[in-house]
Amino acid sequence: MIKETEYVRNGKPFRPADLAVYGVIAVVIAALFLAFAVFKSEGDATEIIAESNGERVFVYSFADGSLILNENFSGLVAKDVKDGVYTVVIYTDKEKTAFNTVIIERDGTTYVSDADCSRRKDCTHMKAIDESGGTIVCVPHGLKIYATGDYSPTLG
Repeated sequence: MIKETEYVRNGKPFRPADLAVYGVIAVVIAALFLAFAVFKSEGDATEIIAESNGERVFVYSFADGSLILNENFSGLVAKDVKDGVYTVVIYTDKEKTAFNTVIIERDGTTYVSDADCSRRKDCTHMKAIDESGGTIVCVPHGLKIYATGDYSPTLG
């Protein structure tokens, strides 16, 4: 036991094998970073889907510009169209006091412009969905808005 303690005390802080392991870890981290930063999955959104507590509220199709409402939410959704831009208000309670206002633009950009879910309104500050795979979540209201479409790896 004393021999082992002396060996550790008098030994080098980094042995060549240690440095090799650290080098391999650094290379793996750099490769993963490049893989996620350079080769990311992008594509045009073909649909915007909104769900409330796991149940689909509406589907917006960019192919024909149609908004299809789930009839279970017909009394809880108000929609307006001006110049091809949809404004959809989703109420998450029967009294229509809790809401999220979703804007769907013609170019595929979708965002939450207003909400009453909290003092900070985090969902209004989330990045707009402008490609497939994007998601906006309002946790207090149980609302999830996401885009589906063509996933293809691109340089980015």
